[in-house]
Amino acid sequence: MSRRTTTRTAVTEGTTMHATTSPTRRRVAAAAAGALATGLLAAGMATPAQAALTTSCFGTAGAGIVDGALVVPAGQSCDATGLVVRGAVTVRQGATLLMDGGSVSGTVTVATDGYLETSGTTLGGEVRLNGAFGASLDGSDVQAVRATGGGFVYSTGSDHRGDLRAADGETVLESSVVTGAVTTTGGTLTDLYDSWVSRGLSVTGPLAGAAVCESEVDGTTTVRGAQGLVSLGDAAVGECGANFLTGDLVLRDNVGGVRVSDTVVRGAVRCTGNEPAPVGTGNRFRGSASGQCAELPEPAAMRLVAVPADRSAAVAAVADRAAERAAAGAAAAAAAGPAAV
Repeated sequence: MSRRTTTRTAVTEGTTMHATTSPTRRRVAAAAAGALATGLLAAGMATPAQAALTTSCFGTAGAGIVDGALVVPAGQSCDATGLVVRGAVTVRQGATLLMDGGSVSGTVTVATDGYLETSGTTLGGEVRLNGAFGASLDGSDVQAVRATGGGFVYSTGSDHRGDLRAADGETVLESSVVTGAVTTTGGTLTDLYDSWVSRGLSVTGPLAGAAVCESEVDGTTTVRGAQGLVSLGDAAVGECGANFLTGDLVLRDNVGGVRVSDTVVRGAVRCTGNEPAPVGTGNRFRGSASGQCAELPEPAAMRLVAVPADRSAAVAAVADRAAERAAAGAAAAAAAGPAAV
């Protein structure tokens, strides 16, 4: 998502400065100490002499270093390019933080209706979404992610070095790696496309179902209690390649239909309580297959499973909400302009 060339404004402990800069989507190289201090002052960020202070950011901010915590005040927007935060970040209620490049060494906490977007950013601490609007993580290095109280986690081309746990929201991984487990409960959907999860996938009760497409999951894959379609490697989600699951596959008590196609499962396959029963074709089950998956009928033989709309529409809706919120945040940051002193 490309965005914005704007006047950048930040406020540090009541002192406001501003400068004009053009954003670029790349990590900012280290600069000499003297030049860096000048850049920090121009961006309105804390200099080393202000290291003990918490920095508030609204408006836009260029490259610089914050030695300490960064806060985006409630209802405000901070649009930062190349900013390095040596501490924790808090995005307060209804606030928006857009980070292009740069890094955060501490945790990132996003409050109710807050929004976080990163592009090519390194996040060294856990991301905590507490009733947030959502988080869009694009091409970023991320630690564990924990989302509660709704909202979405939309990860594209990102490397997660920890578990991803989400409750009552939407979780979409595209071309991402999770060195850990993915666990979701409730919410609308959980979808994986061209992604790898190293320690198992557990999905419970998604209203719109779940999809695993052209992905690898090491460890057990479990989908239970889905109200919508559960699709593993099926054309119902559009273009989709084969899946490779190194552990067991457990499909239990799903009521929106289950399709398993072009999926290799190294472990056991266990299917119980699904209504209608699962269907599928082109699979390779190397372990035992029991229950409803002992002999999977082909989809055409199971008329009770309706042909769904293209799954990509549901994922596109998540991407659209992220783009709209980012655009609104960038516009609000640009409109903040130089603060009156």
